[in-house]
Amino acid sequence: MDYCKWSCIQCHYETNYVVVLNFSVPSVRLGGNIIPLLSESQHLNYLDLNYNDFDLSTIPIFSGSLRRLKHLDLSYSNLSGPIPHHIGNLSQLQFLSLGTYQGFITCTNLDWLSRLYSLSYLDLAFVDLTEVADWLQAMS
Repeated sequence: MDYCKWSCIQCHYETNYVVVLNFSVPSVRLGGNIIPLLSESQHLNYLDLNYNDFDLSTIPIFSGSLRRLKHLDLSYSNLSGPIPHHIGNLSQLQFLSLGTYQGFITCTNLDWLSRLYSLSYLDLAFVDLTEVADWLQAMS
C-alpha cells in the first residue's frame, strides 16, 4: 500500500519517508490509541491530529522519536491527562496546540516549555493550569 498517495500524508520526494501527517480533515476521523501511529515516525516534521476522537487517551510521551517535529496539533481530539514533560524534548517545535473543550488535559509544571526555543505559537485553551505555580518563570 502506498501511503504517500493519500491526501492526508506527504512523503519526502527522495527518501519516501513520511514527513507530514494531517488527519484534521473532516473526511478522516481517527480514534483509539495514537501511540502505535507515532512509534516509527522519526522523519515526521508536521503532525496535525486535531478534531479527532482518541477516547480520552493520554497524550503520548514524545521522547526522542520525533526530533524533527516542527508542528504538533493535538487540539480538540478528546485527549486527557497531564501534558508530558517530554514534549520539551521536541526542540525544533515551532507550533504547539493542545487546546481542549472540557479541561481533561492538565498541567502542573511548565518547565518543559522553556526548552522549546523555536516555539512561536502555543495554544493551551481550556487546559487545566490551576496547579501551575511557575508559569511566569517558564514564559521568560
